Formats: sequence, structure tokens, C-alpha cells
Amino acid sequence: MLDLAIFEETRRSMKKFQTLLDFYKSDTEAYLETITQALAEGKIEDAVMPAHTIKSSSRIIGASGLALLAERFETSARRDTPPVAELNALRQHMERIFAMTLTAIAKQMPPETNAASDAA
Repeated sequence: MLDLAIFEETRRSMKKFQTLLDFYKSDTEAYLETITQALAEGKIEDAVMPAHTIKSSSRIIGASGLALLAERFETSARRDTPPVAELNALRQHMERIFAMTLTAIAKQMPPETNAASDAA
């Protein structure tokens, strides 16, 4: 779910790593909501770019499980006749894995960083 080698590499290379994580959390939440709305409205093409962005940003921080699911979603959504039931199932799974990813990230951060992030 969380590739610790990539997570630590990104942490070492980023001066404002906590800011990156804060943006990752808020942006991914917004992208998942956009995907939910697009599927509900039958506008599958509007769900492709948010899934692509989740895939890319997840890879940067080592959230490999979510990146893989987002890639599967993106690939399925780009089909000529995308399977809506499959896309909805993937979206739900992405939401669950995202929550688990946030928990895994929190365990890797110092307690004072988590408290500061929670207060923001």
C-alpha cells in the first residue's frame, strides 16, 4: 500500500514534505469527489483526468496501492464502452485504499507533524 522506500526518498528530497502531503490529501479527496460526481452524472470522460492525477501524485509519495487502482480506473474509463459498474467498484476501492494510505502515512510522520497537520 505504501512503498516506504519511495516515501522516504521523497521525504529526503522535499524541503516542504508536509506541505506536499497536505496537498496530496486535500487534492486526492477532491479528485475522488469529482470522480464520484462524474460517474453519477454519466460523464465518464470527466473522471479520466482526476484518476490520472491521483495515479501520478500517489506514485510520487509511494502510495503504490492507490496508484495501481487509479491506473486501472483510468484504463477502464478510456475504453470505448467503459463498464460503469466496474468503474464504481474501483472508485469505492480507491476511497478505501486512500483512507488506509493516509493512516499509513500518519504512522510514518513524527507525532508533532500529525498534530500540526490536524490543527490546520
